[in-house]
Amino acid sequence: MSLKTALRRMKKRGLYYDIRSYRRFRKKLVVLSKNCPPKAMPVGQVIRTIRNWGIIGYLFNRYYMAHGECSVAEYVPENFYSWYLLSALNPKTTAHRVGDKRMLDILYPGTSPTFLIKSDGRWSFSEQAIDDAEAERMLLEHLPSAVVLKKPHSARGQDIYIFSEGESAELLDKARKLPDLCVQDYIHQDQALAVFHPASVNSIRMLTINFMGDIRILGAFVRFGVGDSVVDNVEAGGLCVHLDRYGHAAGPAIHKDGRSFTHHPDSQQAFSSLVVQHWSVLEEQVTELHRMTPDVGFIGWDFAVGEDRFWLLECNTGHPSLLYHQYQQAPLFGDMLPGLFRAVTGRAFLR
Repeated sequence: MSLKTALRRMKKRGLYYDIRSYRRFRKKLVVLSKNCPPKAMPVGQVIRTIRNWGIIGYLFNRYYMAHGECSVAEYVPENFYSWYLLSALNPKTTAHRVGDKRMLDILYPGTSPTFLIKSDGRWSFSEQAIDDAEAERMLLEHLPSAVVLKKPHSARGQDIYIFSEGESAELLDKARKLPDLCVQDYIHQDQALAVFHPASVNSIRMLTINFMGDIRILGAFVRFGVGDSVVDNVEAGGLCVHLDRYGHAAGPAIHKDGRSFTHHPDSQQAFSSLVVQHWSVLEEQVTELHRMTPDVGFIGWDFAVGEDRFWLLECNTGHPSLLYHQYQQAPLFGDMLPGLFRAVTGRAFLR
């Protein structure tokens, strides 16, 4: 065995793995520990859980189990997900390409509100190069309905710029400065979601997996902006509400610090009233979209609910988090877990 191979394996096992995991995921563990006091676990189950997941993975499972009132330690810890599953199922080059917002209309034609992209300072429309003057004409033409500029790999609600009528100078200035852009029409969302927080487009995050051709929806939640924020991302201070298999709210909204809300803090609208209409249509759509990009195992899809359809805003392939999905429901992987675990570790999953 080469030294390089030995070091790589050491990073995924034993004390070094747990120390590395703790340093990276400490903040998440602290939040979980404050909100999910663990209950007693039989000694045999403790041993099996540590053998499966390591010490940090054991802690993740204890907290998830306490919050979800679950008796099995089959939650996939964030460290295992990051260093085993994503590294195996989301090859970096392919995942980077699929996660590039400029690729939306190329990979999934007709699904997104994208109408212009910019790469290395050069504009294109419908995969055809256009000059700066034509691009700026199109930007101003779309401005009365609002225009959204995004960096290709923006995340956590950052590097998103929204311009409305009367802000043409600011729009052109920003578009000229940034060499790489995805430009989208602003989506006027369905009133069923706007009623909670109209200042932000309150999007649906769906997480799917493709393992050996078996495509499944692992979980879904809706995100809502708070205060005067125009973004809904949880890491930017927004809230998320878990959706059940029928598109209905399945619990209170959750803040990144673990606080829960039965009503939106601004509108006072009850989250229990939340229902996403035509949910089965969206389930079919996201499954078909993942089938179109089979080389990526995990994709986090962000959809806006328009007045007459669903719009794909972006797909996340770098690290579409499991935490907010697992925090509010039972273990995600079900009967897929043993095969998935063996495929990425070479070991049997102990139950």
